[in-house]
Amino acid sequence: MPAPFETEVNFAVKDIGAFQKMLRKLGGRIIRRYKYMDYYYVPTAVRWNPSVQSLRIRDLPKGLDKPAIYFSKIEIKRLPGIILKRSVFPDGKLLLFCGPMRACRQILSDMGFKQWISISKKNGQVWLVKGFEVTLDYIPGMGWMGELEADGSSISKAKTQIAYEIRLLGIKKYTYKPMVVLFTESKR
Repeated sequence: MPAPFETEVNFAVKDIGAFQKMLRKLGGRIIRRYKYMDYYYVPTAVRWNPSVQSLRIRDLPKGLDKPAIYFSKIEIKRLPGIILKRSVFPDGKLLLFCGPMRACRQILSDMGFKQWISISKKNGQVWLVKGFEVTLDYIPGMGWMGELEADGSSISKAKTQIAYEIRLLGIKKYTYKPMVVLFTESKR
């Protein structure tokens, strides 16, 4: 469940086996598994900055929820010792429509958007570790990626929480950049 005003950082996981072992040693356990495909769209007529906004169709495996169109907009919070991304909207991703994939594509086409890239998240895992969640995704072409998220209603509390999680997990390098930006940078 996304936190209000999702505030997060992403990080690469070089050795997933060692990282999962460390999570278990801290008392962590997997509480949810998932996989899905995100199809990102951009407008055909105006410039769009994927570093701060995204429009996507999320397609889950058959039998789960129907495909859905989500809009996200973030702001970058530069705080002493850490840079975080924080959703502009209290619910994080805004659900714009839920229905058949064909309808999702048609709606975005009718609104003047075209498909830009797609990101497959395979073997997604949400771990519960010492009261907070660690999300791990295998993304073909990128490898394993992790995400730490906190309630951004209070940015100072979010900063404290995420800084604690980074230290506890021994994460040396992390970024505020959205996954879609990291994915496109990995393709250059």
